[in-house]
Amino acid sequence: MKKYDVVVLGGGPGGYSLAGILANNGKSVALIEERDLGGTCVNRGCISTKTLIKSAKVYETIKKSNEFGIYSKNKHFHLPEIQKRRKDNKSLLNTNIENSLLSSNVTIYKEHGEVIESNTIQLENEQIKFEKLVLATGSRNRKLDLPGFEKGISEGKIIDSDKALELEKLPESMTIIGSGPISLEFAYFYSTLGVKITILEARNFMGNFDLDLQKNVKQYLIDRNITIHENARILEYKNNELLVEIDNKIQSFDDEIILVAIGRIANNESFKNLNVELNQNGFVKVNDKMETNVKNVYALGDLTGIMLLSTVAYKTGDIVAKNILNKEINEKINPKFVPWSTYLNPEFSGVGYTEQELINNKIEYNALIIPAKALPRAHADGLDLKNGFVKFLIEKNTNKILGSFMFLKGSHLIINEIAHAMQNNISFDQLQQNSYTHPTIIESIYYATRNLVFKK
Repeated sequence: MKKYDVVVLGGGPGGYSLAGILANNGKSVALIEERDLGGTCVNRGCISTKTLIKSAKVYETIKKSNEFGIYSKNKHFHLPEIQKRRKDNKSLLNTNIENSLLSSNVTIYKEHGEVIESNTIQLENEQIKFEKLVLATGSRNRKLDLPGFEKGISEGKIIDSDKALELEKLPESMTIIGSGPISLEFAYFYSTLGVKITILEARNFMGNFDLDLQKNVKQYLIDRNITIHENARILEYKNNELLVEIDNKIQSFDDEIILVAIGRIANNESFKNLNVELNQNGFVKVNDKMETNVKNVYALGDLTGIMLLSTVAYKTGDIVAKNILNKEINEKINPKFVPWSTYLNPEFSGVGYTEQELINNKIEYNALIIPAKALPRAHADGLDLKNGFVKFLIEKNTNKILGSFMFLKGSHLIINEIAHAMQNNISFDQLQQNSYTHPTIIESIYYATRNLVFKK
């Protein structure tokens, strides 16, 4: 029976990167992954969706090229070629990850692994033992357990984001349940290619996001002829129709495809014999060192429920690596310091507290907003001057940065600078002392900080 210093159960961003780090530092490491290496990010999420979205952005640019004095007659797309590019990127990254692991002497088991006791995992035809175990099994799409839904799934009419990623033929219309990042990115992609989109949200649209993002992103989608229904209670799927209660009235939606995008749940089944402590939502409880309640068992990434982002998977993996390698653990995961982005065209991004949270916590703050139309580069690039903005939430008296939210091209890069400042306790007025290249979108930081420093 083979024995390893560390077994990593799951080959997503956190799992495969951790396995490489540990192996390169002299540990004998096995990585178990029953699907393709790269996890949800490479195969069914981040990279794959952004590959599709890039094609949509290029198509959108071509359609608007006459606004820049460029005229093109061939304004069309070919979905199979768009999908081929996604598959090629996926395969390339799968191969690169595997080659990197093998060059680091990580043993890869491409099969299902079940933890059967505190130091043993059952594979398909053998058992392996370990000194330490890292749970990196990730998450999967949440389903709606409502009448008729299983039938709709079997018919191929009700799909999740995995299936939405792989469509080879465009539907004429699509209903999307949910208004989170997955919903919005697919709404952008398919609407750009001409699909009629309807979004159904059980609560307020984008209810967990900052108020200005809610308002501006909603208007952006409406401008794209996307229909949005809030406070929509899904009842059942019957006779090829989705029955929904909206404003105390039953309405039916007979769109060609129904995409369910209502969040994700933890993949926690493969280690149930360990009695690892879970929270009420099924995610693994960990301390600041990513340790579970079971000795020598760690968890990282989506499985912890901290934030379901590859960013967090990588960083939690770093903390586990430092723990196992007996290095000083000089970092903690604070969700309020983790930047994020949702990739429409333009993307929107954020970090820290929303205004609603500050109000609820009775924290006094100032809100500084720079509209896109105030940025010279936005005019040069022909950006969305109607809905675009950059927003900063600053604590009164101290000028501490409490949060920032942006709906602007390039925000996925700018938000990292704000997150870095927050992490290192750099006040907002101190950022004014930096120089920023001109003309750029990141100058919005300078404009906002200058307004604060020289305010009468």
